[in-house]
Amino acid sequence: MAALSVTAAAIGSALAVSAPVAVAAPAPGATAEAPGCVYRYWADDPSGFGISIKNNCKYTVRVQVIVDWGTDSPCWTLGPGAEKYWFKETVTGFYSHLATC
Repeated sequence: MAALSVTAAAIGSALAVSAPVAVAAPAPGATAEAPGCVYRYWADDPSGFGISIKNNCKYTVRVQVIVDWGTDSPCWTLGPGAEKYWFKETVTGFYSHLATC
């Protein structure tokens, strides 16, 4: 029984001194995906794409449309229930995702 107590104590102390897990910081310029409570619908068009955004969250959000191969949208602040429509006229750019900003 004494040997069991010593073994358990040794395992417990080994766990107590283990190093914390490192979490990588986002790369500079990287943006997080907007929360799921922010509705987004986009549609391609021969001259670009349009996106409708609605904040269904119970809090204010700041969002930005990230465009691959093109210029991203401005950063918009949307209160609960607020909506935004944005059309991006582009030949090479396409919708990537809606990010927080």
